[in-house]
Amino acid sequence: PAKGGEKPASPNEPAGKGGENTKWAQSKQSERLGDVVVNVDVSKMNEGFRKNKEQFIDEGGKGGIGRRYDGFKEFQKTGKPIEMAEVGLDHNNPEAVNFNNGRHRFSVMRDQGVKTIPVAVIKEHADEFKRRFGA
Repeated sequence: PAKGGEKPASPNEPAGKGGENTKWAQSKQSERLGDVVVNVDVSKMNEGFRKNKEQFIDEGGKGGIGRRYDGFKEFQKTGKPIEMAEVGLDHNNPEAVNFNNGRHRFSVMRDQGVKTIPVAVIKEHADEFKRRFGA
C-alpha cells in the first residue's frame, strides 16, 4: 500500500500528489513485449534513475533532449491518457534504472510532486523493481 493512505496509481486511476487526474496507458509495444505494470514510489525510483549518468534528467528538464520536458507539460493539459514509462535495470550498472521510453514524462511528474506512478517494466526485472521501488 502507498504511504499516508494514498492509493497507488495504476492504469486509469489517479496518481499521488500532483497527478490526481492522470490517466495512464501501457503502450501497445510494451504490452506485446510482455512488460509488467509496477506501481513505483517516485522518490525511490528517482534514486536509481540518478545513477544512470547518461539518461538522468535533473529538475526543470536539465539534461533532457530539446523541448521534450516542456512539450510533455503541454501534453498534460490535453487530459489525454499518458503512456507509462518503459523501464528496466541497467545491465552495466544494476543499481541504475534504464529508461527505454518515458524519462522526460517521469521527470516532469517527479518535479510536479507526484508520489507514485505506474511504469511498464521488462518482465525479467519486474520482481526486483517491485522490491526496490515498489509503492
